[in-house]
Amino acid sequence: MSMDDRTTPRSRGQAQIILAVSPADGLVAVPVGEQYPWANTALQLTPGFERRPDGTYALRDVDTAAPILRALADTARRHRVHLFGGPRTYLGDYAAALADGLPRQWTVKVEVYSHPVW
Repeated sequence: MSMDDRTTPRSRGQAQIILAVSPADGLVAVPVGEQYPWANTALQLTPGFERRPDGTYALRDVDTAAPILRALADTARRHRVHLFGGPRTYLGDYAAALADGLPRQWTVKVEVYSHPVW
């Protein structure tokens, strides 16, 4: 069996921004990778994304997402950051839904470990 483009392991880069959809928060961006500060910088330099206490960023007004995402793609490219995303729901929303289904009162805290060693 030979390896082709579908099975060849690909490097995800030293800095990445993972984008996820959140019904509660809009579009959530999570900076990760060995050089995650590059991803943080790209998000900080892109108007529209606001930093949240858990280390993620949110673009709350998804109606304005198209030009902001184009700007993020340009900024990310300049800072050697790879963008990844898709229709997946943000993990924090799953955690909140799980907590809502548990008896009594529960709170949810999402922790982001940006560097792979952490």
